[in-house]
Amino acid sequence: MNLKKKGLFLFLLLVSSLFAFAQTEGEDTLHIKADLFKFFEDRIEFYNHAEIIKGEFSLISEKFFQILRERGEDRKVEARQGIFVEFETGRATAVELDYDLVEETGTLKNEVHSIIKPGESEDSVEVFCDIMEFETLAKLYKGKNEMADRPVRIYKGNLYAECSEFVYTGDTGIIELFGKVYVYDPDNRRKLWGEYVKLFLESDTLEAKNAVMEVITKK
Repeated sequence: MNLKKKGLFLFLLLVSSLFAFAQTEGEDTLHIKADLFKFFEDRIEFYNHAEIIKGEFSLISEKFFQILRERGEDRKVEARQGIFVEFETGRATAVELDYDLVEETGTLKNEVHSIIKPGESEDSVEVFCDIMEFETLAKLYKGKNEMADRPVRIYKGNLYAECSEFVYTGDTGIIELFGKVYVYDPDNRRKLWGEYVKLFLESDTLEAKNAVMEVITKK
């Protein structure tokens, strides 16, 4: 290997600068900033601090992750050692991430902590679960826990809720709670148990089906 080729190889192997991979013509560009990466035919490996951005999705990792390539196209992100992601309607941390850069859909796993920004509402919504699937363009988020007897936990201001699964739609500002739902809402002096509850986050109202509600009266 001559010096010119060797220098080019080392440059691709070790870099600390901002670069971008264009997808197909007309699509968003994938921007990547990394302390250290290795470029292979079928994947790109990232070490230490790295950031990637595509459209409304961004990922920050301080540990190893990789982008798998298919037919010369950067296709899927795989992270298994802890990540931080941001969406247009919120952000989340988790241990694992699988994300399709073309479909712009992904799954977060293990110790998922999501913070949702519901439009004009002053209070953010915090969600704790094991698994959360999301669609970046549709602003759609679905979460659950792996153990059926361990509920998803949701906080909004003083409101606390539990459920088996939740679905949040960013365009509507509505979060739907399914299965063994419990809501404690001290500001409105009520407790609620049911099979299904719809929370309208911006207006701070709710709807419930097959539910029992306990009103906390003032003394």
